[in-house]
Amino acid sequence: MRYQDLMNLKDEITLEDIKEYGQNSVEIIINFYASPKANPVRRRIIFDTYVSYTVLNESYTYNVDGEVYDGNLCRIYSESHYLEYIKNITLTEDVHPETQMIHYELVCEDHIVDVISLEEPDVI
Repeated sequence: MRYQDLMNLKDEITLEDIKEYGQNSVEIIINFYASPKANPVRRRIIFDTYVSYTVLNESYTYNVDGEVYDGNLCRIYSESHYLEYIKNITLTEDVHPETQMIHYELVCEDHIVDVISLEEPDVI
């Protein structure tokens, strides 16, 4: 499964766990329902490398004008204030000028998880 496969999810996603997974890697475990009467589906999303990640209480977030993304609850941003912020405060573009940073976002029931990475995550 790829992250893009999760981008069609429209029902509730819950964050089960998030933790450092090895050196400079992060593992995010989510649960969702494939259908209303089904058992929850558990997926591990593993970023082997990341530039930054944040977890926000969803009660204190809002949609920001001017941001552009694809997906529903699992998103990839092409333009975001968070991505611009990370570009401005890190040396990532100097160290990896040939690689574009990608902003991934998981809109969970109680949390918003944002990850900036140079690579697509593994979804298991």
